[in-house]
Amino acid sequence: MLALGYLLLAPAAPAERPAVPRPFLFMYGHSDNDWVHEGIQRITPPFTGLEGTSTNADVIKEFRAKGVVYAAHVVNPVTATKDELVATWRAPFDNDLGGDLPGGYEAIAIDEFRDNRDSTLQCDRVCRALKELRELYPDKLIFVAATWQLGQHADQHTEQLTAINDYADVLMLETYLREGNFAYRHVGAYADNIKAVVPALLNKTVLGLGISQDDRVAGGGHMFDDSPHRGFMGCLDHQLHCIRNDPDLSSLPGAMFWAYYRTHLDTTPEVLARLCDHYFVQGNTGYLGDGKWDQFIGNPIFDDGAAGWTLTPGEGGVVELFNYAAAGVSPTRNRSSQFTKHGSHGLKMVRGVTGNRVSYRCTGIDTGMVHVVSAFVMAKSGDDNRASVSVAGSDGAEAAIRELQDVRPGHWSRIAFTFVPATSTIDVVLSDKSAAPGTTLYWDFIELEDAYPAPVQR
Repeated sequence: MLALGYLLLAPAAPAERPAVPRPFLFMYGHSDNDWVHEGIQRITPPFTGLEGTSTNADVIKEFRAKGVVYAAHVVNPVTATKDELVATWRAPFDNDLGGDLPGGYEAIAIDEFRDNRDSTLQCDRVCRALKELRELYPDKLIFVAATWQLGQHADQHTEQLTAINDYADVLMLETYLREGNFAYRHVGAYADNIKAVVPALLNKTVLGLGISQDDRVAGGGHMFDDSPHRGFMGCLDHQLHCIRNDPDLSSLPGAMFWAYYRTHLDTTPEVLARLCDHYFVQGNTGYLGDGKWDQFIGNPIFDDGAAGWTLTPGEGGVVELFNYAAAGVSPTRNRSSQFTKHGSHGLKMVRGVTGNRVSYRCTGIDTGMVHVVSAFVMAKSGDDNRASVSVAGSDGAEAAIRELQDVRPGHWSRIAFTFVPATSTIDVVLSDKSAAPGTTLYWDFIELEDAYPAPVQR
């Protein structure tokens, strides 16, 4: 009886910590917005982890059932005390969503550890908070994003790196590269630097790639698709190719991407899913695409005037170049990068009795590749403004088209879509044929790039 009584009174074994998915393919930016949730559903798998703000227990359970870890978004306030940090970071672990999520969230993603160097007050606070959090929650997953300084200057951040190694499950090192400053040579050096100070940390480190293509940050910051002369899909392919072929980086368990809701949703997430499947699920080391990052529109921002473009005004219509400063028009956010100096002109259309047509002919296009075509457009005023981008053969017949039915005044929108070219010579066409007479549209930053091999038709 004494033995039985002991067994009845013995403390329960601590809950086991969930396994970190392998490969660890982590997408930032989930939320309960329908368009975000539905889009991310389509790319899980191959993505095995999500960062987000959902408070819908059914959504979180749905992802768990698919083997996807859902990490609640938490922040690292710049001057927070140790106790404030612990309170912030533990909140999702304690939140069972009114009983609908027993045990609370299973993971958090801390955004982000930053340039708090060794022996500083804030470094000490952050490290002690992470240690205490792990002691409180040995059965939870802790993912830590960190700015590039922890990779570039690892020898000055040994305390934070050691704390992450000791108490966190994954380090997501931000190596966000702009097209206009594509310094991918630094990526391998970050691994060397970390290995020199905390060698074991590489086993739980992934690199974070910047995938943002819009201006949903105050001031238009963090725009990575910012060059008119490079293909963004090719740049993403090259970054993952570097990871898979570097002696140290090739051992990393996956990659992180920031952030879903700031990509062009009609094109980029699908490309990313294919890249992740190619490199990390199938384990390939060769390029998914052609190994280049070409952009095939030779005069995409009209810095050479109208060279290469065929301007065909409709009856009573106007098609002309305009100067941003003289017209009082704000240039696209893609022009905001300090590393990419863009031209001062764009294209202006005023719809007449019939529609205007502007085209650029591209030759030597690979018909075996899926391509992405895109253009920025903005209305001068009014509502229900319409604009379209199409791809036509040399005979003028449209093979693919996308129309935007609500081009807003004073705000640049991007029309983008994928297609497989039927011939090696195509025209990229801008048009206002569906717009009302008198509608004024501004166009700029027109790109054509290849992305991945077209599916074989059987």
